[in-house]
Parts: sequence; structure tokens; C-alpha cells
Amino acid sequence: MYYSHQWIIDSCCGITLLQMQGEFFVLRTRSVVCAGGKWKLRVTFFLHCDFAAQIWYGLCRWLDVVVELPANVMMSYGSLIGSGRNKRMKKGFAIVWLAFIRTIWRARNDKTFNNVAGVVEDAVDLIQRLSWQWFLNNAATGSCLLYEWVWNPGDCMLR
Repeated sequence: MYYSHQWIIDSCCGITLLQMQGEFFVLRTRSVVCAGGKWKLRVTFFLHCDFAAQIWYGLCRWLDVVVELPANVMMSYGSLIGSGRNKRMKKGFAIVWLAFIRTIWRARNDKTFNNVAGVVEDAVDLIQRLSWQWFLNNAATGSCLLYEWVWNPGDCMLR
């Protein structure tokens, strides 16, 4: 069976394809940004190319949490949020996770459409800046400066 939404997804340069296998939807990508900006033409999952994994572990070091690379995107959200000590830290980790997903997505788009290879350090810096800006927009009280956020985000989340 071929549904209209699959045609829309398939027609976007062959980047993503949702395919029903049993009771699970599998996200398949044909062109992913990996270490060195190489193209991989095989089925891979969103988090399991070298580029995304290095960013994930860089974020875990920055946030001072120990979280293995999860099997899928929703498990990554649950793992990161679950490592927060209280409600404020969980909210801050949710903001960081959203910045992580956005940065990975944009890096893949840059590779696909502009042929620009991603750099892990630049991606982590972008996630830090984006999450800081989003955190300030959502924080009701007490702001922190960018250098404080980069140095110790947990302290800023607890203010």
C-alpha cells in the first residue's frame, strides 16, 4: 500500500521514508551527516550515525549526566529528562533536548542541500547557545549569562 503522506515524504529528495513493519514505524534515512561529512547510503536511525552520537555524548559531558545513546529518539528524551533531579532541571533538560534535535536536523539539511559537512564542536556550541536563549525565554525568574550557562547549566536551572 502507498499512502499520500508517504508520497510527500518520499518526494523530498529521498531523505526520509516511513515504512510500516509489523506494528512499528521505522524512520529510514538515505543521506545522513556522519563524521567527516560522508554520505552513507544505507538504513540508519536518527541518533546512530557517528556525528549525532558524538554530539549526544558531548551534551552528556556538558550536562554532567551519564546517559547511554538510546535506541530511538523518544527514548533519548526520556533518558535525558529522567536524569534531572527536580522539576526545574527536567524542564531545562527538555529545552536542551529540543535544541539537540533541531541542531541535528539542521546539520543534516545543510549536508543534504548545501553540501556542508557538520563539525561536532560547532554543533555542541550551537546547542548551548540555543538552549540558553530558549531557557531565558521560558524562565520566570532569575536569569544567567551565557558563560554561566556554558560553565554550569545545572546551577542556572536551579535558580
